[in-house]
Amino acid sequence: MDKKSTTDNYQSSAYPFAIRFFNEIKALGVTEVAVSPGSRNTPLVLAAEVTGLNVKVFLDERVAGFYALGHAKVTKSPVVLICTSGTALANYLPAVIEANHSGVPMIVCSADRPPELRQWGAGQTIDQVQFMDLMFDGFTIYLLRIMLICRKLRI
Repeated sequence: MDKKSTTDNYQSSAYPFAIRFFNEIKALGVTEVAVSPGSRNTPLVLAAEVTGLNVKVFLDERVAGFYALGHAKVTKSPVVLICTSGTALANYLPAVIEANHSGVPMIVCSADRPPELRQWGAGQTIDQVQFMDLMFDGFTIYLLRIMLICRKLRI
């Protein structure tokens, strides 16, 4: 199946928001995206690809994080990191800390389970808001709750 037919048929309320988000990111001059594969981040990955950003896939989140850090240092432009929920986000932390201490901007996008599916013992689930508050304190500027925003805007 080609990319166009995949994106045309994608049924997620997060997808239209993600398209808008990545169009804005691209307009600000960001060109590079480092992806750690997962199922919940599919709308983000597809949106990054169809908006024309250069998407690279890394099987190890730590490698993706340090690739993003190195690329951002060399190009002086932030790299977007995209991961699924759960511990994937935690694996970006060493690179985010290094970026912060080096004055290198990073954009971290993490998919999450819908609120109604959290705290039921499901795999790949952590309280991402609490995690970001505790671990990324001082590093996080914006925490977007995409699904809640999409529901509110009815997109």
